[in-house]
Amino acid sequence: MPRRDYSQHHRHGEVEHRAVKPKRNTKKIKQIFWLILILIILLVILYSVFFSGWFEIKKVSVSGSLQSELIGQTEGVIADYLSQNKAHILFLSVENLEKYINSQMEFASLEIAKKWPNKLEVKIDPETPAWLWQRLGNRGYFLVDREGVVETQINLDQVEWDLPLVKPATTTDIVVGKFFVSKEMIDFVKNIYQEIQKEIPSFEVDFFELENTQTRKIKIYNKAGWYVLINLDNNIQNVVHLLKVLLVDKFNEGGPAEYVDLRLEDKIFYK
Repeated sequence: MPRRDYSQHHRHGEVEHRAVKPKRNTKKIKQIFWLILILIILLVILYSVFFSGWFEIKKVSVSGSLQSELIGQTEGVIADYLSQNKAHILFLSVENLEKYINSQMEFASLEIAKKWPNKLEVKIDPETPAWLWQRLGNRGYFLVDREGVVETQINLDQVEWDLPLVKPATTTDIVVGKFFVSKEMIDFVKNIYQEIQKEIPSFEVDFFELENTQTRKIKIYNKAGWYVLINLDNNIQNVVHLLKVLLVDKFNEGGPAEYVDLRLEDKIFYK
C-alpha cells in the first residue's frame, strides 16, 4: 500500500487541509515575567521601608505655645524618646510617645500626628500657671505653678493667660524650679482674683502685693490706685460681697482715697 504524504497541502473535494504547526507556550512566559516583576516591586518596597531611611522621622514640629524655652524642652523630650525607640513613621507608637512626654512634662492636653513620610506634628496646651510674679523694681516676670513652684522667667508679651499679677513689697529671692510660696496663698490669690472679675468687673484689679512670701496679709490694688487689705483667714465670697456693697452704698461706684481694710468681717476701716 503506497504511503501518503500529509506534509503538503492537498484537497479532498472542495475542502483544503493544512499541516498543523506547534504554537509557542507564551502563557508560561507571561507568568514568569509577572512573577519577576512582582518580586522586584516587593524588594523595592522592602528596601524603601526598612533600609532606605526615607521613613525615619527627621522632622518634629511643636506648636501651641509662645514660650521658646517650653518648645525646646518638648523637642528635647521627643528626641530622647526617638533615640531609645523605633524612630520609624510606620512603627512609632503615638500612644507610647504621649505617655513618655506626659511623664516628663505637664500639659493640659497633648496631640501628636504622623505626617507622611517622616514628620511628627505635636500640639501642646501648657498647664495654666497660677500666678505671674513680678520682681521688685520691675526686674523681670516669672510664672508660678499651682503648687507654688517657679516655672520659668518670661517676657510680658509671651504671657498667654489671664493671670493675677503678684508683686513683693520688699526684695524677695526667686529661683526657677524651686518652691516659692505656699499652696494656700497660691489658691487664695487665684480664687479671689477670679471672684472679683466675675462679681465686680468694674473694680479692675491691677496687681496683688505681698510683704514677703511667708505673710498672710494681702493687698489688692486696682487701676484707680487704691487697695483692699485682706488676709488668708478671710472668706473669699464674704469679702467680695462686702466690697461690692461698699462700692455702691458707701463710695457711690468710686472708692476711698487710699485703702479699705476688710480683714475683720464685723468692722470696716478705710482711708
